[in-house]
Amino acid sequence: MTQIVNSQQLIKENHLKLVFSLIHEVDGISRADIKKLTKLSATTISALVEELMAKGLVVESGIKSAERSGRKAISLSVNSSGGYFAVVSVSGYHFRLRLFDLFFEEIFSKKVRYDNSKLLSETLTEFLAENVSVKGYGELLGIAVGLPAIIDDNHNIVSSTVLSVYENDNVYDSLCKSFKGSEVVISNSSAFVAYAEMEFGDTDSESLISVDISDGVGASAIVGGAPFLGNAGMACEFGHVSVDMNGKKCRCGSRGCLETIVSIPAILEKATEICKTEIDIDSLAEAVAKNDELTKYIDYVCEVLAFGLNNLINMFDPGAVIICGDILALGERFISKLRTKLKNISLPGRDVSVMASTLGDNAEYKGGAKYIFDCLFR
Repeated sequence: MTQIVNSQQLIKENHLKLVFSLIHEVDGISRADIKKLTKLSATTISALVEELMAKGLVVESGIKSAERSGRKAISLSVNSSGGYFAVVSVSGYHFRLRLFDLFFEEIFSKKVRYDNSKLLSETLTEFLAENVSVKGYGELLGIAVGLPAIIDDNHNIVSSTVLSVYENDNVYDSLCKSFKGSEVVISNSSAFVAYAEMEFGDTDSESLISVDISDGVGASAIVGGAPFLGNAGMACEFGHVSVDMNGKKCRCGSRGCLETIVSIPAILEKATEICKTEIDIDSLAEAVAKNDELTKYIDYVCEVLAFGLNNLINMFDPGAVIICGDILALGERFISKLRTKLKNISLPGRDVSVMASTLGDNAEYKGGAKYIFDCLFR
């Protein structure tokens, strides 16, 4: 009997997700429209819509115009303030939080420095508890946490070259206990960036790789419209692909990792050495334009990145490669050079679109919000 009840509940939950997704995708859809699209009975649809309205997720938004005479249908719309999502990006020293409504419009943001000598689970849970309550937006439906770390398929932080990782410090369990009723997802930050590129970016491809180059070098693959996580959730550690076995020692323990050459800290360190003056990310592009030696070095960085990307392309055969992060401060010249260098070393017949992200610093956050939304309603 319990098995039958559980099965019926699962069917109802799937139907509820389906109906909500249709209302979200087709603003002004009616119950009759949903019946035609789903083949569910009118009674079932009415019950599901009533439940969504009771939760504040859906509202009746007016009368639909009808081509024929008779009873006019009532339009349904998602209540944008009927619930919200929290997305937090964790770096070595900061928490960056953004809250989004049901249409992924930002409604709140905050950035704070945290004490990374304490357990991440404790400091993050405390930070969220103090900052995720917002009036007028219904319930907190989900929390997405982006981390510069390897996360396994049991939600454990396996390792990080940026964060202090302590044994038995389970961020996922801590958040689930503190925010019961909210969906919780923790992931490598790059996975959320890739998801955002698929959902909100300029490419139509459902197979893509996004490469995020800032303090570190991260990458994530979308294959067939879904994140490619690998056997244990640890795929695409692109920053720790070695391109020089005799190269500089990396924080991961290996030598000659891409991160030691193409990450922003590595580039700025070399730029400061070449220019004999302090170079930061804001002055980098101007310095490159003025210093021929620095220009040659950036071309070398571009070449190393191209060889690394070529390996990824040969393995995954993506429809597009999206470059994200602070590396875009180098401008279109860098992306153009990267395309040229890739074309020169690509296998015959390869024609992969390489482009700069147009989502700015919002990619990780919108990607996390959309991923939580799809977990709940798709």
